[in-house]
Amino acid sequence: MISMKWYLKIILPLAFTILSCNQDDFQKNDPESIHKGDPILESLLKESLQKIRQEEYDTARIILSHLRTRAEEEDDSVLLSSTFNNLGLLNYRQGKFDQSILAYEEALLLDKALKDSIRIGIRLKNIGISYKQMSNYQQAVNYYRQALNLAEHSKNLKEKASINNSIGNVYNSLKDFEAAKPYFLTARSLWHQMEDSLRISIAINNLGNTYLGLNDFQSAIESYKDALDIKMKLGNNSSISITLNNLGEAFLKKGDLTNSRAVLLKSLRLKEEVNEFSGIGIVSNNLAKVDIQEGKLADAQKWLIKSLETAENIGATNVKVENLKLQRELYLKSGDFKRAMEVDSEYDEIRQSTFDTQVIQVQELQFQFDLDREEKEKSVIQSNLLESRTREENQRIKGQIQTFVIITTLIIIIVISYLALKLRKKNNHIENLMRELHHRVKNHLGMISGMFGAQTEQGTLSSADLLEEAKTRVEAVNGIHRRLYRQDEYEFVNMQEYLTELVDNSALVFGLYQSIQKELNIDSEPLEIDKAISVGLIANEVLTNSFKYGLQNTEKPLLKIVLEKAVKGYRMVIFNNAAPGQKPITESTGFGKELIKRLTANLKGESKTTQQNGFQFELTFP
Repeated sequence: MISMKWYLKIILPLAFTILSCNQDDFQKNDPESIHKGDPILESLLKESLQKIRQEEYDTARIILSHLRTRAEEEDDSVLLSSTFNNLGLLNYRQGKFDQSILAYEEALLLDKALKDSIRIGIRLKNIGISYKQMSNYQQAVNYYRQALNLAEHSKNLKEKASINNSIGNVYNSLKDFEAAKPYFLTARSLWHQMEDSLRISIAINNLGNTYLGLNDFQSAIESYKDALDIKMKLGNNSSISITLNNLGEAFLKKGDLTNSRAVLLKSLRLKEEVNEFSGIGIVSNNLAKVDIQEGKLADAQKWLIKSLETAENIGATNVKVENLKLQRELYLKSGDFKRAMEVDSEYDEIRQSTFDTQVIQVQELQFQFDLDREEKEKSVIQSNLLESRTREENQRIKGQIQTFVIITTLIIIIVISYLALKLRKKNNHIENLMRELHHRVKNHLGMISGMFGAQTEQGTLSSADLLEEAKTRVEAVNGIHRRLYRQDEYEFVNMQEYLTELVDNSALVFGLYQSIQKELNIDSEPLEIDKAISVGLIANEVLTNSFKYGLQNTEKPLLKIVLEKAVKGYRMVIFNNAAPGQKPITESTGFGKELIKRLTANLKGESKTTQQNGFQFELTFP
């Protein structure tokens, strides 16, 4: 099964470049065109490669189909392996990454039988490249490392350097910059030995991106300058413009706005010369950031208009999303809260649309990938990658917690801006509601802060687990407020919609969205906001416990949720069919137990768990 964790990468990055542009080595999915044997077959292999490069994909597929038939008839494993490799490249160029993996794996099996270590290394690297394009970074690194082991054994410096650079880029995508740094340093050292100036500049540029991710701005600037010196001598304007843009971002993050503007303007001129429209949009957005920070809002607006026109002309959604985010910041600074809210609505709509589209694409890829594997009676090598890291990473954790604080602060700004506009049209009753809502936002943020503090003091979990659990609790509270700000009623929450979304999000996070059977029977009568917050957090704890410790290893996972009116208030039941042995959360010694206990007390209710033909949690409250 393809890991579902890459859904989370859709929500925040939305496929646009948050940091700087990583550069891969130029050997993308190595093709083959040489077959030592029949000269006609050799010519056809070369022709298939040429058609792929000319994007004549239908013709290339016909040629490769003929070659496959000939190879199978003549029992020629070498020819068949080369044919499958080029078929993998064809599918990769057409964006059919799951199909490209299957073709490369067919070639890999043949090469393993031939014991051809060079060709095996090429296949492994090509599979890793395809997995990377699918954002399945764990599998990508797994295959890259297998290819790297072969390259080291054969002392192939060129392959070693290329694969080290690729692994570093995967870790940069995962934002594990400490892990990425040694791979880029190794790639740079190897390319120095080969005196390959262009690829040395690629490694140095990527190393600069790593320093930027670590907030070591001075080291990033020095790396970009070194890469730029090399690229200037080589004279590739497209590559130069990339590093200039990266250098401009580094100056911007350091606070050196003068140098940032100068470098970004040079990058923009080069991108205009080579007609790189996507790059023009990215650099224009960065120039707008500089002007916003300097308070030159009129100039910033001009850059944003230029960026937006470019994005709409070429359909660059990533550039448009970043542009809308900057427009919102500009309008907030200028005090035009109405325009800020309008831009924010469009921003949310595009993000949600992109997310929905990619979820459907992932589901289709998942189904097709599994179906092809079953038909060919093959199994994908599954391995747990990225070995557990137990060393302390205080700086990184602080940065991630700051991200949560920024998101929460942004929510508060949007809420206050929205309610300020509504105040002009509403009566005294709405004014009272707003004051009450502000008070509740303060209380709920205090609740979030308290949860962070209490669980940190407990100290029983690793940093990664601590952050993951904190994230789910923040999202549980955020879900309540997100619903409030999109409806006219501010005192009550529709629990049917809220709990349904909570269950779906939990299933996505733990990779059970496709397989789990859900039965939800939730009373449509809305709950008061304070009760809804407590009930939502309790449900989040029980769902996390169920998915994490109960349903992961259950063959046909089943989850039932009931929220109904009882004799003296309400009754909520959460049931799963996990095998005996799941530890009831209310009997554990973890923070989840203490949180449920506190929230149940806040509700003046009672809770209990039972285990009979499954796991059941029951909460009653007035």
